[in-house]
Amino acid sequence: MKQGRSLTELAAELERQNQQARDFRAPAKTVEMIVKSGEDVINDHKQVALQVGQFGSFGILEHAHDQLGSHLGIPAKYYDRCRHEDPFLLAHNVNTWLRTNNDQRLVRTMDGNMRAWLSNRYRPIDNFLIAESILPILIAKGSGMRVESCEVTEQRMYIKVVNERITANVKKGQEVQSGIVISNSEVGCSTFKVEPLILILACINGAIMNKAGLKRYHIGRQIDELENAVEVFTDETRQADDKALMLKMRDVVTSAFDEVVFREFAKTLTITTENRIERDVIEAIDTAIEVLSVNVKHKSGILTEMVKGGDLSQWGLSNAITAYAQKVESYEEATELERVGGEVLTLTKKEWLPIAA
Repeated sequence: MKQGRSLTELAAELERQNQQARDFRAPAKTVEMIVKSGEDVINDHKQVALQVGQFGSFGILEHAHDQLGSHLGIPAKYYDRCRHEDPFLLAHNVNTWLRTNNDQRLVRTMDGNMRAWLSNRYRPIDNFLIAESILPILIAKGSGMRVESCEVTEQRMYIKVVNERITANVKKGQEVQSGIVISNSEVGCSTFKVEPLILILACINGAIMNKAGLKRYHIGRQIDELENAVEVFTDETRQADDKALMLKMRDVVTSAFDEVVFREFAKTLTITTENRIERDVIEAIDTAIEVLSVNVKHKSGILTEMVKGGDLSQWGLSNAITAYAQKVESYEEATELERVGGEVLTLTKKEWLPIAA
């Protein structure tokens, strides 16, 4: 499993972000894109900025650019070309459509940059609040739980946990442990999730079984129409709602490790070790990449791990994908490949045949 930050580093970064984050709700027509010039333009995300009422200007991070362009109906290719070749033309396009837009928006900022441009109905669930509620359970003495990997990226937070006390054998030399992945996005990329995970001890590969788990959508009540941009402060109602949500998440994490259910599931994995690839392995991986919607750039790496492992089965293909996931640079991409590895293990015989036969 790909490693990110240590648990101590994650806690420190979440504390820092909690102190630096600022949210604003504003009518879109009162927001303006400006073009910066001079020595203060060091990074591309600072070349253009968003002026949010009286609160100042903010650089725009990559994900926020995508959200802004999509909300205003500006085609992505045109938006990106203007951004890199003619930022003044981009600002003209953006400001033209902002001035005719009657929507209320939630602008999420951190470290002087806009990180998200969201609907007024977006209900933020902050990473710090989740960690504050869940981490004490995970590191409780004698709980048997271990944080195997964790990270906070520009788009999501991940905490991957295994229970050392719940194990099973899929086949000889292939012992697995029960685990979960807790993930959350503060910027509208996904819901808060708790997903099942299996950790293969022989190679420390992790496969995420994303067809199950708890999901919560980031939707809340719409705030009344606002005439001017207003900074958002936590109110009593939101605090009560947050507390109820944290208690619910804590209960879900505590009960997620069901030993009986896990052992029954492990028995189904034994079948995947017997489902062989009966065709040219390169052709099989080509088909798998198409069926599983994997970026073709990962083909060579998966093939290398498949050959190295020498296991031409459904189980072997899953292991090849999750082993390769440890070597990709992006933690986000690594996690998506771990989900693909889990998806391979849940393919039915009918779904597996086009890959193997």
